[in-house]
Amino acid sequence: MTVDLGPTAGLGVAPRVGGSGSDRPAGGSAPAAGPVRRSAGSPARPTVTAILVSHDGNAFLRRTLDALDGQTRPPDALVAVDTGSRDTGPDLLTARVPRLLRLPRRTSFGDAVQAALTLLDHGTVQRAEQPRPGLAAPVEQPPTAPVEPAEPVEPAEPVEPVEPVEPAELVRQWVWLLHDDSAPAPDALARLLDAADTSPSATVLGCKQVGWDDERRLVEVGFTTSLLGKRVTGVDLDDVDQGQLDHRSDVLAVSTAGMLVRRDVWDRLGGPDPALTHARDDLDLCRRAHLAGHRVVVVPSAVMAHAEATASGRRR
Repeated sequence: MTVDLGPTAGLGVAPRVGGSGSDRPAGGSAPAAGPVRRSAGSPARPTVTAILVSHDGNAFLRRTLDALDGQTRPPDALVAVDTGSRDTGPDLLTARVPRLLRLPRRTSFGDAVQAALTLLDHGTVQRAEQPRPGLAAPVEQPPTAPVEPAEPVEPAEPVEPVEPVEPAELVRQWVWLLHDDSAPAPDALARLLDAADTSPSATVLGCKQVGWDDERRLVEVGFTTSLLGKRVTGVDLDDVDQGQLDHRSDVLAVSTAGMLVRRDVWDRLGGPDPALTHARDDLDLCRRAHLAGHRVVVVPSAVMAHAEATASGRRR
């Protein structure tokens, strides 16, 4: 099913349900992830919605989709969001993904994820009348030339809204964020979920990032910032991954490529600030998670090959 919204004026917001996540341990790091111990029929089995955001990503999408298909613990639902791609990426997504949402080219990563969640929750994407929780109201912009409304689209298979869930149920729901140029290792999602099971106070979890063309090259294992706000990974350009940073656990921030966020925490924080578009949205979300009393944890055993196509200039 494909839903094409065209150049909309705003994106919808799902109802916000609160959560705590205040059970931070007194000290120590989370144990290393191991095999997932939950049985498939267990009532406590978490539900994972994977959201893949694509923007001119045709050169990378096939490998990313193959990696998703190869997960030992596959996500329970997958939604792809294309933000105005001008390549053939949308055609590939239409052929490979059951749910594809097409949004305007200017859509930020956070708004794309939120639109996908709203679509799943309510069967439609509504225009936002108020700023998202936890975010400042948008600055008033001068009027621009009117935009022709998009032609209405009738989905072949309308999405039915899911049944309302209790706040306690949201604690067992997770959102897995994926870039079009990020290919998770086969056990990446299983490792993330096992780490979340081991450390319930960890509500934002991230992957070790390695090179797209050479997975021996280490990119980052979580990151912090300098006094001037520069991203600091502690990794040199030519560093080979030998497990030298696998001791890391609690960090300031993790990349949104492969980030696993507990759904109630995403709802309370409102996702990344849309004003940041595609820059520093990971740092923004993780900082606000810390301020709300949650733990941000990197899981080095969960590995993500990441091309960093926008930052490196490989995205055309």
